[in-house]
Amino acid sequence: MKLSRYQRQPILAPAYDLLSTVAYTPAEDAALKFHRSRAWESFTYRELETIADKARLPSHLIISTAKETVERFDGLWEQEKTHLPFSGEVIAAIEKHRKRLAV
Repeated sequence: MKLSRYQRQPILAPAYDLLSTVAYTPAEDAALKFHRSRAWESFTYRELETIADKARLPSHLIISTAKETVERFDGLWEQEKTHLPFSGEVIAAIEKHRKRLAV
């Protein structure tokens, strides 16, 4: 989702925002800080709750949506990864990255 300064309603981000770049970039950390850190391991549900609280968003809704999204991704990834136009190296890089995530 994204929200421009000219809009009051969030809109779905363009599909290019959904492309995983972990297989193509050498950096081990995120380009931007989540809150306190760029380390992927620091992106926990507690960190997400802190971000939601700072943004004055309902943390329970943010956390439940994040958990649902992660669960759906993991399920679909297992079913579809071999049907996607990714090389074995890209699949391995995405799976390695996913294991590093605390969420």
